[in-house]
Amino acid sequence: MQNIFLLEEMKLKELVSINDQYTQSINIERDESSLDRINAYVPTAITKKALDSFINACSDEKKQKA
Repeated sequence: MQNIFLLEEMKLKELVSINDQYTQSINIERDESSLDRINAYVPTAITKKALDSFINACSDEKKQKA
């Protein structure tokens, strides 16, 4: 029971931290020379969907040419 009261007294910033590498956006063209920035890139769901569509379109085009 005492642990519950300790949690209630703690502030959110004491419980949660955000890694600094995720606090900035990335521009793949501008940041292409920064391997650390590229490796830290986390694509959003929309980006993943767009990349999937692009890859599928390229694959379909190759199949049609064959």
